[in-house]
Amino acid sequence: DEAERLRSGGMKQHPHIQWFHVQDRLSPMGVKMIGALCDFLKNMDFIRPEKYLAGFQIIPNEIPGFGRVDLHDVKISMRVSRLLEEKIRNGGALGLNEFLPEATQRLGGFSDACHRLTAATTVGIGKEEKLIEEMEKILESSGDRTR
Repeated sequence: DEAERLRSGGMKQHPHIQWFHVQDRLSPMGVKMIGALCDFLKNMDFIRPEKYLAGFQIIPNEIPGFGRVDLHDVKISMRVSRLLEEKIRNGGALGLNEFLPEATQRLGGFSDACHRLTAATTVGIGKEEKLIEEMEKILESSGDRTR
């Protein structure tokens, strides 16, 4: 199960962001599942509550009832813990909508739904680590001290 895989070392850590990639393991459930998984994980005991949580999932090239679409993209969904949610609400940390869309745009990606506490965008496959780095640059330059 994905939670156990992540608990036993599958989570990557950066200064402000912790992230993981499910590749296509949630298929055929659709790309909404990565957000649901992030929701499920965001307050678990192995998640660092002071960091933003990001999950990546490869967008399938087959859309049920529609057919084949060659996208070659990944979806990123982001969530925040209860602790970080409180900091965002009090102005002590940036909302997801304040840095994920900008970082996505820098890489030529597409912003889906970006709000303060939940967000999703897409970028090309292979740009995952670069997207994390771009978000970290924005967070660092803004003086965000979620650590």
